[in-house]
Amino acid sequence: MEAADQRSARSAVLKGVLSMKSQSALAFAVVLLAAAALSRSAFAQALPEYSIININPVGLVGTPAGINDDCQVVGTDSSGKGFVWMPGVPSYHFDTDGATQWSADAINNLGTIGGAELNATTYEPALWAPSAYLSTAYSLAVRYFLTTTGTPGAFFAINDDGWAAGRISDSSDADGHATIEVPPGSVVTGPYGTATGVSPVYEDLAIQDDTTGEVAAFSLNMFTTPAIRDLPVGGTFNGNAYSAPSRSSGIDAADDIVGYQNNLTTTQPEAYAWNGLQLAAYGPLGLLPHAPDSEANAVNDVAGYVVGSSGERAFIWRGDLTNPTAGTMTDLNTLVQPRSGWLLRRATALDDYGDIVGTGYYHQAPAGFLAIPTVLNGMTLSVATVIEGSPFTGTITLSAPAPFDMSVTLTTYNAKVNFGAGIYSTSVIINAGDTSAGFAAGTTTVTAPTPVTLKATFGGWRQYAHIVVIP
Repeated sequence: MEAADQRSARSAVLKGVLSMKSQSALAFAVVLLAAAALSRSAFAQALPEYSIININPVGLVGTPAGINDDCQVVGTDSSGKGFVWMPGVPSYHFDTDGATQWSADAINNLGTIGGAELNATTYEPALWAPSAYLSTAYSLAVRYFLTTTGTPGAFFAINDDGWAAGRISDSSDADGHATIEVPPGSVVTGPYGTATGVSPVYEDLAIQDDTTGEVAAFSLNMFTTPAIRDLPVGGTFNGNAYSAPSRSSGIDAADDIVGYQNNLTTTQPEAYAWNGLQLAAYGPLGLLPHAPDSEANAVNDVAGYVVGSSGERAFIWRGDLTNPTAGTMTDLNTLVQPRSGWLLRRATALDDYGDIVGTGYYHQAPAGFLAIPTVLNGMTLSVATVIEGSPFTGTITLSAPAPFDMSVTLTTYNAKVNFGAGIYSTSVIINAGDTSAGFAAGTTTVTAPTPVTLKATFGGWRQYAHIVVIP
């Protein structure tokens, strides 16, 4: 079964939400409440541990900006070129029309990429379409020329209906307009500012005014006529006064918008959440211990997770978005294997399964990362002792179903155990959707009982097993 099929079962509630889009607002609200209830039911459970995968383009530093539910990741590398990473495929540049620079800022579950392409001296909004689902071949699908000299701007978000949101400037307004591309290709110009997210359900936009810093939801959905719902200005929470939000970063299926606002007491930015439908003053999401600031960069549609950075460390926040002050912000670095070599500094995006991308350091070198909530949690052998020259088998297990075909490295610390003549390291593939995989090993002659250790590694995690080879 394909990885996409395996993972689709984990978002059944979201699929139900999306399927209700053409039905009544009341029925639609019922499904949303069911999704929220499912989300809240998981809050009491411990956060998962994460495996960390380096997704840097070869020889370059990548900054991941978007991820979809099939773990396809897009971003822009240090050469100024957009890249794609997907399981089993090394990071690669995807532009096909000869541009020298372009950015990749978002990807939807159909694989369509939103960003900007340099045309002459101007970065213009652009969309790239894959030639097939989970394809490695892309072509430029849309690039806008709204003036004779080119239209500065970019698409920063795209949902599964193909609604792409971003910003387009024009000759009369240097600040630009929040913009959405509505299939099959018409462009709707919204209020001043930048659209940083588009809801997968209501198809509302998260808007920020680039001049005033104000944030709003711009509605183009079926339930209301186009309208702007302004986020309430400022507020007081836990004794601290806050300014109007300075940035919006993302929006979820329930029109929860996340970003950051300024704490007027500490004069530092803090992550916040706000609901564009209810106009509720949700307020700040908090800080990591000893951190002076925080910013929220993304929110997913199923679990209510928010990710971002606080004090130069990546965080994951979990709680009820109708009461953010009761939620918990956790340092993502505490959920990875100690001594993994990683320092995760900024989480930039996540999908509906909790997979997270961002930037950090791997062995002190800048790197882009993918964090998946699946880790090695066991390795067992069929026997404790084995007679020289005889084979034995073993099993490697995971904490959760593999999100894609995972290649686990298996190594023996002693030449008396091998995986074929002269082979002391091999790969064990755990197929997408499975929680374990078996392996076989052989032995050679010994003169005395010889203990041998085997090690399995993936994503910074290690598991060990021991066997004794006897004469």
